[in-house]
Amino acid sequence: MIIIDADIKNGKEEKVTEYYDDGSLKAEKSYIDGKLDVANTKVYASKTPIKDKGPEGVVEIVKVDKTEKSNSGNFNGDGQHKMYNANKQISKDGFFKKYRLIDGLLYQYNGNGILTRIKKYKEGRYIGDAPLPK
Repeated sequence: MIIIDADIKNGKEEKVTEYYDDGSLKAEKSYIDGKLDVANTKVYASKTPIKDKGPEGVVEIVKVDKTEKSNSGNFNGDGQHKMYNANKQISKDGFFKKYRLIDGLLYQYNGNGILTRIKKYKEGRYIGDAPLPK
């Protein structure tokens, strides 16, 4: 199941499409020179209630060799990376494989740029929220 599909060129996002767990469209985000183009970004409400999945609901568990060297510089979709949003706030921090966050944290902010949630991922799936810093 694809949750995030991203077009990235020269280490910069150009278009990101996000999906809900049921496969329905969640958001279409456009970027200009790696920065979010808010005017051309669309967010969609879920068509079905979002349920917390247990282990039986896991579609795919991804295991990777974390001894692969960390990448520095441009994001090539694999290895240890820290990514930032257009406001220079951390958005993702962890180990990626084929542009997918496998093990790490995904940071979510409200419209005012205030951190509202930190989602933890392990073996390619959401496992719960991390506590917000005080």
